[in-house]
Amino acid sequence: MRCFPSLFIFMMCCPPPDTVPEDELLGCPDGYRHLRREEPECCGGSRPDHDVFLRQQLAILGLADGSLEFQNADPTSRADVVMFLERFLLDFDAKSVQAWRYLALSTIHDVGLRLDDWKTQWLRGVSVQVPSLLAAAVAISRRLSEAFFRIEAFHQYLIATKTVKERSVYDDIDPEEIRDDFSGPLTWYLEGVSGRNFLQFKAIPQLQRFLYPYQGLNATVSLRVSLLVLNLGDFAKAGFVTLWSLLKHRSVPLRVFVVGDAPGLASWRAAVVELEEGHEAKYLDQVEFEYVDFASSAGFQAFKREYPRECEVSEIGWALLARIVCHEFLPPDVDKVIALDLGDVVVFDDVRKLWELFDDFDDHHILAAAYVDSLHHVNGGAVLYDVRRMRERDFTALVLSAAKSALPPRSGDCIHDQSILNVLWTHWQEYGFSGLSPLMLLPCRWMVVPVAEWQMQWNTPGMWLPEVAQNLRYPGIISADHVEVYCPTALDLLSVWSFLTITTDFNRRVRRLVLDEASKPYRYCAPKTRHCCKCGERASLLHIPGDLKDWPFVTTFFGFHSPPWKVPPAAGLESALTRNFWLKNERFESEKEALIGQAEGLAETLDSQVCFSRHAKKCCLVRTKEIPGLNFNVHYQTVNLLDHAKLPLRVEFQTTAPYDGHVLIGMSGSDHVEIAVGVRNGEYSTVRWFSNGQVASLGGKQSSPMRGVLGDIVATADGAVAAGKPSVHFVVTVDEEGRMEIEYADPKAQRIANWGMYLPGPLTEVLRAGPVQYYVGTPPEMTETWVVCVPAQDRKP
Repeated sequence: MRCFPSLFIFMMCCPPPDTVPEDELLGCPDGYRHLRREEPECCGGSRPDHDVFLRQQLAILGLADGSLEFQNADPTSRADVVMFLERFLLDFDAKSVQAWRYLALSTIHDVGLRLDDWKTQWLRGVSVQVPSLLAAAVAISRRLSEAFFRIEAFHQYLIATKTVKERSVYDDIDPEEIRDDFSGPLTWYLEGVSGRNFLQFKAIPQLQRFLYPYQGLNATVSLRVSLLVLNLGDFAKAGFVTLWSLLKHRSVPLRVFVVGDAPGLASWRAAVVELEEGHEAKYLDQVEFEYVDFASSAGFQAFKREYPRECEVSEIGWALLARIVCHEFLPPDVDKVIALDLGDVVVFDDVRKLWELFDDFDDHHILAAAYVDSLHHVNGGAVLYDVRRMRERDFTALVLSAAKSALPPRSGDCIHDQSILNVLWTHWQEYGFSGLSPLMLLPCRWMVVPVAEWQMQWNTPGMWLPEVAQNLRYPGIISADHVEVYCPTALDLLSVWSFLTITTDFNRRVRRLVLDEASKPYRYCAPKTRHCCKCGERASLLHIPGDLKDWPFVTTFFGFHSPPWKVPPAAGLESALTRNFWLKNERFESEKEALIGQAEGLAETLDSQVCFSRHAKKCCLVRTKEIPGLNFNVHYQTVNLLDHAKLPLRVEFQTTAPYDGHVLIGMSGSDHVEIAVGVRNGEYSTVRWFSNGQVASLGGKQSSPMRGVLGDIVATADGAVAAGKPSVHFVVTVDEEGRMEIEYADPKAQRIANWGMYLPGPLTEVLRAGPVQYYVGTPPEMTETWVVCVPAQDRKP
């Protein structure tokens, strides 16, 4: 380091040339950039082993043997350690287990000491310090969330490295197998839980209430906002959390239409009476409740009679559909209304601001909702309806047209309003509707969903040690009343891919990939639009849909926002209306089933595959079976006529395999990705990366389209499956940036499973260049039928 004034200038100017080319020396001052090239001895000449180098530099920072005992170190010195480790992993050795361990520990050590210092100021209780105390608390909470997230990332990193080392499958590793290696970070993780909860659920909310007390309504505003909520059965108290959070931030009177069945309306009335008699009844000031039995409406009854008979709609389904034809039963003086999901939504902002978005409607807009990229659909959790335009433009006819002409051929799912919303925006042109979509997209802040989809197994509780699963939460949660859009840092992304040990020039390429991705100021963009979430943007509304409710933290979070009930709710989030809704996934209509049956017979007769066209797709029917002389666990068949594609890709698969259905997408004999659904007796799905004879697991999910189907399958005497056996369907998409998504109906969970990941940069480059080929396979003892379809335009003539 004799040529540089500090360790950090050395770090920025002397990374390995094969990882960091000269034009990418981040932070290296111009006066030193030439030294690595012209005077290599300044950078250590032949640099020692990275582990030795790591220990040497930590010793220079005063941490002998990397002990990280810096209880008495000043904040600047602690920050120097964290910064050094970040640069070491990014520029020197992304695969250093010790460096990842030190980074996790040093980050939580540092922020823990900062929190202790802050508590000292908090206990003084000087009111003039409140603004600065709050600002400091928010900054520490962000850092604390990052520290917890880094330890959680290290947990998954240990599982991933063990998977690669043992040439295993990610989901075959029991988290208990990493407990010893994870013991140090786990101790600090658990010790930090109480401090994190104190900051996020007590200190910050108290400071916010002190600085920004409830002001009541704005007497100068004549506006009254209309809301529509749906309540069935005894869900009122659990659902009221949404309205209660909204009431604490509003500045305008409310007219709330409570739509439901008789028990639902009765339970809501009882809940309102209990709150009106309580000590916080002030929040109900100028709130008028009107109760609507939608089922008795003549207009809604006519809508039901016209709805496609192919759709199997339950009573809950009809209630959900009622929201999208609310103009049929709302009073004639209602021109606009905001419909909100109950129970899994929390509002952090003045609903007046959401109402004012009606002013952004163009003439063709009738409704507005948010596109949620992590869920890959327009979400029905918060919808603005221009009721006057719905009446004037016969919106009921448009809804029926969408249901009749789009949904049954696509999925058979017609059970709730969210399906219709996605036809009206996502599939508007695809299904032949003319003109501009009647749906306007809401800003991201009005529908933030707390996901960390880039992190391996982020939504699979079984892949975490139970103590970690108990405390996992979205890193964008700053406090119970403050949630931000969290975008992954370069180190977040690096931890996901750093365990991989394949592909030439991997260090440089993965570094470039994570820096490019982390540099984006926006994330979660709606397709083909500029509607994105801004990194760090504060959420106005938080929605926790589907199986995200399974995490223990969710109960604590919603409990914080719950009204002060005298009698606790009898029903909780487990009874939320939309919790178990799932698309039935019947995407191959009856006329096509007949075509497939003919193709299957022809394929069996010719001992070959048969390809055909249907609508705007090219399809091939393939039979997988044992290939004589091939000694592999899975025997693959090439899918003909579906090659020559490149990113972006969308491939639909239907198979009779009751378990172990395997798909390869990529280059023959080179890089490809394997998706295996129904492994481990039909219960799991996994993704692996194959490259030049090596394999690495990329992740998986305790879910598959085969779960719950296996029992319906009957085997014949020769081991084949009897005719008439059921089939399952799944869809794989990969966009131009390498983001892969896998979607299917999980029969056991009774909901749509939609998950995925970013593919490694080298693999993405292969798929982007093309030509991409497809293969399907099953174990040799099975003989199964597959139908593989791609959009016709994806195939070259």
